[in-house]
Amino acid sequence: MGICWVYKRNLPHKIGLVLEYTLGSSRWIFGRRFSEQTKKEKRGEKVSAKFYNIINSKRPVLVDFYADWCGPCKQMPPILKEVKAELKESVRIIKVNVDKNPMIATKYQIRSIPTTIIFKDGEVKWKGSGVRKANELKTILRQYIIGE
Repeated sequence: MGICWVYKRNLPHKIGLVLEYTLGSSRWIFGRRFSEQTKKEKRGEKVSAKFYNIINSKRPVLVDFYADWCGPCKQMPPILKEVKAELKESVRIIKVNVDKNPMIATKYQIRSIPTTIIFKDGEVKWKGSGVRKANELKTILRQYIIGE
């Protein structure tokens, strides 16, 4: 025995809205099933899977969370290049745009940008907000490179 609620109405732009719930069957919201995904959702899952593969590395991974519109975020690339130049292959550095990857930003509670997180074996080892000096990042990263 199931329960079913159906609500239909015409919205502006002539889009029909159907909300239905039936025990033991599919749910529909805005005319599509929960199991169906938009291209944007599929892209987000692919990006998330790739991100999680990267941060599960044995070597430290420095992740710079940024946005294109953020002024202080534009100061980070030269700093990250300096860190990479000195530590070379012992560390991996990636940048994550919070506007394009909101699921990742939400999971790691990115409240302000730029935010830098250091991961090792998939775990957060260090997190800092704001522009950081290269020497500070190198010192922190060396703790996790030596600890291998």
